[in-house]
Amino acid sequence: MKNLLYSALCFFLTFAVACKKDEIPDTIEVCPEMVTSTSIEIPFEACAFFEQGNIEITFAELIEDTRCPVELNCENEGRAIITLEILENEMISNVTLGNDSDVLNLDSIPAHFIYNEFEIKLLDINPYPSINVDLNEADYKISLVINPL
Repeated sequence: MKNLLYSALCFFLTFAVACKKDEIPDTIEVCPEMVTSTSIEIPFEACAFFEQGNIEITFAELIEDTRCPVELNCENEGRAIITLEILENEMISNVTLGNDSDVLNLDSIPAHFIYNEFEIKLLDINPYPSINVDLNEADYKISLVINPL
């Protein structure tokens, strides 16, 4: 009988812990940089608030950077892929963009996308790889342009 009660208690505690909801903060931190221009530069894990579209854009992730180092002459130029996080009205959307412009390549990641009434285009990902420098994600910045449709 003790084993049955102990097993039931363990099951209940395991279920209760597994079903605990993530705590949601009472307030949402507002992005400190407000942008009124259509050109934006965003450092890694930083954000910019685009007032005209009422959206917050965060450079959330550097997925890959296989671009050829500037000192080398590579047969394949490589590519860089990033993730943007877009916050609008407390709804988050993740978008993957890349610098790969080879439209014939099925693995190509687009450099632009349409969000509501705007085209958001990835212009540049810096710094460019170098054989003499070890880069961390925190070293990267992206340049975007946002155009109304």
